[in-house]
Amino acid sequence: MLNFVRKLFDRVIGTGVSILTISLVTCVVWQVFSRFVLHSPSTSTDEIARFLLMWCGLTGSAYMVGQNQHLAIEMLGTRLTGIKKLVLNIIVQLFIAKFAMMVMIYGGIVQYNNISMTGQLTPSLGMPMSYIYIVVPISGLIILLYNMLNIADYANEIAEEKRKQNLKLSEV
Repeated sequence: MLNFVRKLFDRVIGTGVSILTISLVTCVVWQVFSRFVLHSPSTSTDEIARFLLMWCGLTGSAYMVGQNQHLAIEMLGTRLTGIKKLVLNIIVQLFIAKFAMMVMIYGGIVQYNNISMTGQLTPSLGMPMSYIYIVVPISGLIILLYNMLNIADYANEIAEEKRKQNLKLSEV
């Protein structure tokens, strides 16, 4: 069941990040084309590109947490094997989850509420800035969901390792 949920989640988030990336590239290409070929730079593409970059970067990093390709320092992880390495992976996932909950979800919601109350609009699009910053808690939720899936996977691997060890002990 968890495998199905992960595959579905990967497909949805991966497709979303791909669409954001394609939109960002299209926007920047149009901006360059309109500036240097048409000699009439588009006024809103710069702003759209900045906002797409934020959305692409944050949702992309959340997706990479789900793929276990996030930025990591591997000093201890490369020295451990078996159950010890899996326990370390769970501890790392718990730290990532704590960051996602405290900074991205809680902090993102506070920031979103503050910006919503000011009614600040984007300069060229006239769009509420809160629409731009909502990506922070959304990405935090995605990271948290991926953390739960990753921890469940590691716990299953630990159970499998223990089962293998018990089989070896019973054979002796």
